[in-house]
Amino acid sequence: TSSEIKIRINTGQIIKASVLKADPSTDLCALDIKKAYTQPVEWSDTDPIIGDKVFAISAPLGINSPTMSLIFEGRYSGHIGMMNHYTIPARPGSSGSVVLDKNFKGIGMINAAYLNFESIGFGTGFKDIKKFLDSI
Repeated sequence: TSSEIKIRINTGQIIKASVLKADPSTDLCALDIKKAYTQPVEWSDTDPIIGDKVFAISAPLGINSPTMSLIFEGRYSGHIGMMNHYTIPARPGSSGSVVLDKNFKGIGMINAAYLNFESIGFGTGFKDIKKFLDSI
């Protein structure tokens, strides 16, 4: 199937994007845009350790604007299977938020939350994302 992909950048402007690569098994997708609107996130060289302080910039329930970004702080809590857990709240709109370490380098991603306990976000972890990025 095909569809038109549009993303909203930090200024509120809507731009077109295309899929560069997708991996359904890890729930990862890289998008291609014509122009970079911000500095890319550098990926960490090391796995997080349980208890490490982590951050995520998210738009749960679509709460954001060009003049405001929600920045969440939590802790890396380990993994169950492929799903890495963080004490960072997550709701619809949080999906795709990169999880950053104390040096603001990428170490994971928020893809989901527990239905009745949304103060834990979880998603694809360090090794799977690093492998995906290295393959692009």
